[in-house]
Amino acid sequence: MNKGRSCPRKFKHVGRKCFGCKEFYDEKVINRPELLLSHEEFSKFMRDLADFETWLNSLKGIEVNLCGTIYSIKPRMRQFLHGKRRSVELSGFVVTFREAFIDLVNFEDLCYLTIGKGLQAKYRFSKGDKVDLYARVSLDRGRLIFKRPNRIEIDERGLGGAWSWEEALVAARTASAIPYQLEKCFACERGCLLDTIERTNTGERHKRQLFCLEGMRDPQSCVYDLAKRIETEICGTDGVQKTLV
Repeated sequence: MNKGRSCPRKFKHVGRKCFGCKEFYDEKVINRPELLLSHEEFSKFMRDLADFETWLNSLKGIEVNLCGTIYSIKPRMRQFLHGKRRSVELSGFVVTFREAFIDLVNFEDLCYLTIGKGLQAKYRFSKGDKVDLYARVSLDRGRLIFKRPNRIEIDERGLGGAWSWEEALVAARTASAIPYQLEKCFACERGCLLDTIERTNTGERHKRQLFCLEGMRDPQSCVYDLAKRIETEICGTDGVQKTLV
């Protein structure tokens, strides 16, 4: 049936009556993982991993110094699914760093800082801001997240726009879920990963889903990135129209 052939006995699916049939045979395919690294490279990887986990465990739950340049800031939302019902909860903002210094250790990977609407209204964080602050470290399904920031200093302002709480509320109501994940949506400033909690009779299932803050349901027809490039080329960052030669 998997090869498109019909059953001589006109069955539509495999059942208990099939196993004694001379036309029936079952193929079992067993896959096993293979190590692509050499033995020396794998041993070095395991040592590096152990060192990283030891360093990370030493930071959990304590307050550390965080310095870095903000790569993006977006509304922090969670989606709850229960049958056909869907609700989105807005709880502040999430600030993303592509690289940061954590207690003078250069962390060359993505890390995140969660802030409330009060801190965002006070400091107006935006893309490109260089910040120096203290926060507590936590780990959430592989993501390094900093919470409860204090002693915040902004050493240099970027050129990005700052989110307001009203804009975040509008985005939470109009954002659209994208059923698959595209690289251009990850790179877009209006795309974000949304924590989704699906509640069933047997418990909860956690996953992440891509959300478009522009409300685009079909990424193939999205022209947001193109429009931003045209706006930058014609008007520049100050909004003043330029003459193209």
